[in-house]
Amino acid sequence: MKKAVFTIAMVLGLVSIIGLVGCESEDDDDPSPGALVITPSEVAIPAGTITNVLFAASNGTGNYTWNIDIPALGSIVSSGASAIYTSTTNAGINYIHLTDSSNNTTTASIQQQ
Repeated sequence: MKKAVFTIAMVLGLVSIIGLVGCESEDDDDPSPGALVITPSEVAIPAGTITNVLFAASNGTGNYTWNIDIPALGSIVSSGASAIYTSTTNAGINYIHLTDSSNNTTTASIQQQ
């Protein structure tokens, strides 16, 4: 049991590191208290390199739905309040849209430059 818990902790730690490697976050905008939030809200990553970025939802209710605008720039895999965006090697700006079960929405941007 201890080995399984350690393995899960290591995997979660690795996902967190992958989400932070090679990206810049600019979270200058403070949302309204209690508003649905995606963290980070803005990310800049290098084009030409496949990069994974970990996003987290907060202040929402119930189930979350994650979507992206431009599949040619990347894909998203989600599990509850977390999502991993995987870029392609194309340059451009993609937007991640998050909706909670109360139909609150918010958006994050990923600049692949």
